[in-house]
Amino acid sequence: MNFLKYLPEKNGKQLFKEDPVFYSMEETYPKAIDTFTRYFDDNASVKYFQKFVDMSKDTPIKNKEELAYLLIPVLILSK
Repeated sequence: MNFLKYLPEKNGKQLFKEDPVFYSMEETYPKAIDTFTRYFDDNASVKYFQKFVDMSKDTPIKNKEELAYLLIPVLILSK
């Protein structure tokens, strides 16, 4: 997530808005812009930005083979 590198910066919101990914996101899914820019206005998100970095690296399933052992109902939505 590109916004993560800007979150701890004092002018992070502006830097994010200048990133090419921002423009791409704005064209393809403008509602996502609100979600990401809100983090810059939330003091806890800015102070503890590392949690977003850690979350994106965390995976509950380490490999595809583990999926064969899931015995729970699953709903998959796709576009």
